[in-house]
Amino acid sequence: MVVDRKEAFATQSSDVKLSKIGALYDIDGDGKLDKEEQAMRDMDKSGRGFLTNDKVYTLMQEHFAMERKFMRSKRVIFGLVALVILLCLSNLGTSIAAAYLSKDTKTSAESNLIDKRTGEAVGTETIAESLELRRVTR
Repeated sequence: MVVDRKEAFATQSSDVKLSKIGALYDIDGDGKLDKEEQAMRDMDKSGRGFLTNDKVYTLMQEHFAMERKFMRSKRVIFGLVALVILLCLSNLGTSIAAAYLSKDTKTSAESNLIDKRTGEAVGTETIAESLELRRVTR
């Protein structure tokens, strides 16, 4: 009967003793291999109880690649947070400007905006009323 190592690990009880090689990978000394310890044990294809320099080098390359990816993600998140803050501040500025401008004007009976200080109309005339169209013929 052929038994997969992972299946054997999953069904391993605390009564079963680790082999001498397996015990070398039991870092926390609890008598069983957890997921990380089992992954190291599975990488030891030669069964000598240690990982070769090539394996350690590959692990370190993967580790540093993940670290670089994490740092890139961190920069992107920081940039997005800065953009959100900038947009919030611009929205606040627009709201303050609108509130300030609304205090300086009022609406007349003819629905024109009137400057409260001078009493003059503030640009509410439409352009269509002030343009005269002529047909040009040749």
